[in-house]
Amino acid sequence: MQDRRAVAVQAAEAVEPAGGWRFKLGIATFVFAFAIWLLVPLAALMQVATGTVAALVGTLFICNKVLLVLVVAIMGKPGFQQLKRHIFAFAAALVPSEVSRSATRLVSPCSAFRSSRRSWSPMSMQSRRTCGPTAGRSSSWAI
Repeated sequence: MQDRRAVAVQAAEAVEPAGGWRFKLGIATFVFAFAIWLLVPLAALMQVATGTVAALVGTLFICNKVLLVLVVAIMGKPGFQQLKRHIFAFAAALVPSEVSRSATRLVSPCSAFRSSRRSWSPMSMQSRRTCGPTAGRSSSWAI
């Protein structure tokens, strides 16, 4: 069963390579799907009415989704997988390999609380009130 699938996939890739016209048309559609968003700042610069810009944003949102589904339909599974490989390879190249020294020195005011979470003490509960997700909010419960 597995061999049949492998043969079918190889046959499909042999018929239409991922770099063919379908892949190129899919890339053009993919770029167009995101390029149409440039109409929003252009409309704002032209001082179009706010309601019209809002309608434009809604229309572009729907068109963007339809175009992205169309990209998958045009490219097919092998072409779309190749596109994902290219995009993720580009994104991986943007990530730094190591964190800078200045970034490691950034300490949040709640870091002492995070390190003391392992053991309970009245001081850690005080830290929770001043540093936790509800910092600054008054609560009705007392410790």
